[in-house]
Order: sequence, then C-alpha cells, then structure tokens
Amino acid sequence: YVLISSRIAASQNDLKKIFFLSGFITVEHTLDVSSYGLDLKRIENILNKYPVNIDNYTKNYKTEIENISKVEFKFGRFHEDPFIEPFIASERSRLWIGDLINQKVTIKVLKKNNIVVGFIAYKIKNKRANLILGGIIEKYRHLAYGFWATILFNLKDLNEIHTMISSSNIDVLNLYSHFGFRFRNAQFGFHKYLI
Repeated sequence: YVLISSRIAASQNDLKKIFFLSGFITVEHTLDVSSYGLDLKRIENILNKYPVNIDNYTKNYKTEIENISKVEFKFGRFHEDPFIEPFIASERSRLWIGDLINQKVTIKVLKKNNIVVGFIAYKIKNKRANLILGGIIEKYRHLAYGFWATILFNLKDLNEIHTMISSSNIDVLNLYSHFGFRFRNAQFGFHKYLI
C-alpha cells in the first residue's frame, strides 16, 4: 500500500471537507487521554489488591512482545481501515515494536509464570509521559488493571501522563476511565491511497 495518512481535530469541519473532496477516507476516530484527574487512591488500592510481576525490557523479550502486538491488536488506523488486509495491519503492529526499541523508549513487560503476557511502551520528556503502545494476551486480560495501576503509580510524580486511544477500543477506554483519566481532543484519522 502507498498512502498518505493524517489526523485532524474533529472540530475542523472545513478541513474535513477538504480531505473528503480530495479523496481521503476516514479510517479512525481517536481521543487524547490525559491523567488530569488521576485517582491515585484508586490506583494504590488496585495495585495492592492485584499485584503483578513486571520486568524491564531486554532483548530476550522482543519476539514475545512482537507476537502480542501482532496477535492482540485490533484497533488503530491500520486495523480499522477496511482496505488494509488484517494480516498486513497485524504485521505492521509487529514491526512497530522494532521501531520503538530503536527509538529507545521505555518498555515494561508483564510476566505470569515466567511468560511475557503483556507490555507497555512509553517515553518521558519534560515531566510528561506519553504512553505509546501496550497490550496484554487475551487470556491474561484480567491482569490489565493491576499492570496499568503499577505503571501509573510509578509515573505519578510526572506533570502528565498522556496517550491516544481509538474510540473503538471500548475496553481500553474503560480502563483509563476507571483510573480517572480525562478524555480530551477528539481526532479523525484519514487515509488516501496513491496506488
């Protein structure tokens, strides 16, 4: 696929019209999510009630994290674009892990019985964490709240924790909502195919 990709604020109706008239299609709707309103008491209660085993990323975990990314992700502009074959979107998700490793982002892994069952990748800059990508094997999703609570608690001294989430990903929206995150700027994602 050769395509142009862009995101714009949902409120930019004039620009949306230009995108549509120029042959772009809407492929996703995302929400900016911010930790303003973070419920630290709830986070502490959850991490104490549901302790998890978290490790720092090492090269030994790369294949396992790539497989989680390839198999578990179902949302985002490539997965939600009806013209991109699912196996291509999954492969793109897998390859994204190598890009994140090359960018030297922080990656934490969730382990259960010595098996990597989840991960989260984030970058900290100017006292702000940007949660870039994370996922958990479906069979272990019951560990999500404990995992995220531990990560969020460890980042609590920053000015902000931020991420972007597809509005189609209801489970993850509920996760962040549970911790007191605020949903802000809605955006539309567009693709235009050149070939």
